[in-house]
Amino acid sequence: MNVKHTGKLFTLGAILAFGVGWGPLASATPAGTEILNDALLNFSVGGVAQDEISTADPDQDGTSRFLVDRRLDVLVTRADGTVVSVVPGAEGVVLSFDVTNQSNDTMDILLGLSRNEANDVFTIGSAAIDPPATVQGVCIDADTDGTCDTALVAEGSNGSIYRIPAVDADDTVRILVQFDIPSVAVNGEFDAWSLVAAVTDPGAGDVLAQVDSNGRVMLGSSVAAVDEADDPDVVQNVFADVAGDLGYDFVADTASSTADVANGGQHSATSQFLISAAVMTIAKSSRVVWDPINGFGFGFAAGAAPPFDGSATGNNPRRIPGAVIEYTVTVSNAEDAATATGVLVADGPPALTSAVVGGTLFGDDETALPNIYIRACSAAEFAVGSETVADDFEADLDDCAAEASGSVIFYVVID
Repeated sequence: MNVKHTGKLFTLGAILAFGVGWGPLASATPAGTEILNDALLNFSVGGVAQDEISTADPDQDGTSRFLVDRRLDVLVTRADGTVVSVVPGAEGVVLSFDVTNQSNDTMDILLGLSRNEANDVFTIGSAAIDPPATVQGVCIDADTDGTCDTALVAEGSNGSIYRIPAVDADDTVRILVQFDIPSVAVNGEFDAWSLVAAVTDPGAGDVLAQVDSNGRVMLGSSVAAVDEADDPDVVQNVFADVAGDLGYDFVADTASSTADVANGGQHSATSQFLISAAVMTIAKSSRVVWDPINGFGFGFAAGAAPPFDGSATGNNPRRIPGAVIEYTVTVSNAEDAATATGVLVADGPPALTSAVVGGTLFGDDETALPNIYIRACSAAEFAVGSETVADDFEADLDDCAAEASGSVIFYVVID
């Protein structure tokens, strides 16, 4: 008897020895492909060769032919290198993801978003922002330049599912999710979101196979789990996804806090905003530095900035009409806070006072006194300001980095 080999034979031992795995297969055989492996029989009777018999012959058992089943596999990865720093009130900020169709068929990919309040992916941030960021849209970034090229239309019973149409096997699509950050967010708070993907037939309205042919169920499935018998003439479905972060109920179109398990018909990855805000405070104080009866209460140095130091003169001036009041306004930024830019302090003489205009103290101690002194956040010393305090004014303190402070000093006379 002659045996003809028309293909390659691999034993399980050979597969294990060569390290052949069961992960995503590049250029995998497309689902629905017919695999033909007909056996041929040749023999003789009485020395006379008989007609060749094939398993493909109508009167023979043709079970050596079968259809390749469909491996349903989608992979989501975070495209943001690290947490995305945003400021309170920011609009249209994005989290970026790559979504890959690892199935052996062209599929639509459905997307949903579940908020991850557990902070178990990055473990960065003090607390979840409340209220959370609001989703403004989901789009395809075709050239991966960080801007939207094609907006995805919301669908589903709650309008929270987005569809990427007709993604070929092994193709990857960059997805941007756009958010608005609430203005009440506090420095150091976080907002983490899991993008969840599931595959469906192109153009179909429902998620393909809430249950696969082995009885594995998708989160929220309303279909009974059945472990079907192998049928070589039918394309059957197999969930092949790995475990992710959070799941999504695509049946009910609702977010979920349930973990995304392996072979569950979906996959997810998480990206996160971290609030980077300036934590600015402002304080104001006053002291009487001179009155026409008691004179100076503090040491005075003409031309200094500011002219009054902390040394006591022994005099004790009072806040009587004609007295000079020194106002000090100080702004500070907190530790680990974002830099505050364009810091302006607005102030002016209160009612029943007059600005020290032209820079003189009145009475026997007549001495030049500039209008205003400013110590910018980036400066170590005070300098004479160009602003006038005859009316309301704005003092520019430059940018205030974390732990920096700046001050404004100006003088008024009590009427």
